[in-house]
Amino acid sequence: MNPHFLFNTLNNLYGLSVTKSDKLPSLMLKLSDLLRYSLYETKEAMVSLEKEIHYMENYMELEKIRLEDQTEIVFENKVNDITKRIAPMMLIVFVENAFKHLSVSGNKKTECCLNRNR
Repeated sequence: MNPHFLFNTLNNLYGLSVTKSDKLPSLMLKLSDLLRYSLYETKEAMVSLEKEIHYMENYMELEKIRLEDQTEIVFENKVNDITKRIAPMMLIVFVENAFKHLSVSGNKKTECCLNRNR
């Protein structure tokens, strides 16, 4: 996990706590899930696609805090078999890269799609 992302997320959560936002509890749980996955699940050689997708969804929800006024983020999950196993943290690199380039491009709508396995 990128330390810059972690510090930005903590700052965003702090901002929500100051305004006593109702979003704060669920976002804190998402961050907790993200950290738990990063620390414990990644010790395995392979994880279920379901866990990897859940990790990416949590990551995107936390990124939305920073970008909610600037862009619309759409994630479409069209994977048929979420029990397939892949190397942990394999897909998040693409999602992180999309957010990195979103900041540079100024694009107002970003879509991320996982297509069906054939």
